[in-house]
Amino acid sequence: SVRVAAVNSLTRLSISNPSLAVLALDFLVDMFNDEIEQVRLKAIESLTAISKHIQLQVHQLDIILAALDDCSTLLREKLHAMLQVCTVATKDGLKSVINKLMVNLKKYPQDRRSILLTLKHLGGNHPDLTLPLVFSLLDIHPFFDTPEPDIEDP
Repeated sequence: SVRVAAVNSLTRLSISNPSLAVLALDFLVDMFNDEIEQVRLKAIESLTAISKHIQLQVHQLDIILAALDDCSTLLREKLHAMLQVCTVATKDGLKSVINKLMVNLKKYPQDRRSILLTLKHLGGNHPDLTLPLVFSLLDIHPFFDTPEPDIEDP
């Protein structure tokens, strides 16, 4: 309960202080490894609340994405909601999130709607990072990507 209170306090302070939110990010991500589910849920809710002030780096995403293997449906859905509003800093980070969600689509078919909604938001929130991934995501080889014929050319 002390850790839940600490996360709550840190969240309230970070919402109005962007520099504190950046400093609190690693601490909150570390809470994803806590053995108490309530602490993990509070950490997820906290990152969701301060999402406009932070960018998730690859090393933080590794910890966050490991939490997607949790047996709790509630926790996974909260993680999906968090990923929908957070900013991923790099193309590699975005690719790892997408890959993990695709694995979870097979592993947890009951999460299908939530995962697809998360993928939609990730693409919409990260157009500059998504564009370079299009070929690998669609498995299109650039050699086969021929230009469309001009309809005015007979």
